[in-house]
Amino acid sequence: MCACVWVRAGVSPLIIAAGCWGGGLVWVCLCCWLFFVVVVVVFLLLLNNVVIILINYYYYLIY
Repeated sequence: MCACVWVRAGVSPLIIAAGCWGGGLVWVCLCCWLFFVVVVVVFLLLLNNVVIILINYYYYLIY
């Protein structure tokens, strides 16, 4: 997570998180949030596909 930031900054994730919540290191936060958003979107897409597959499966079981 946030590897691009960690490599450049050379600091621990906790320091980066503290900087984010403190209002500093805006570009670091942006990178972290972009990564977080990408992960969430991918997860939701996968979850959506699983739900559709399950609905189809039960639909075929019933009918």
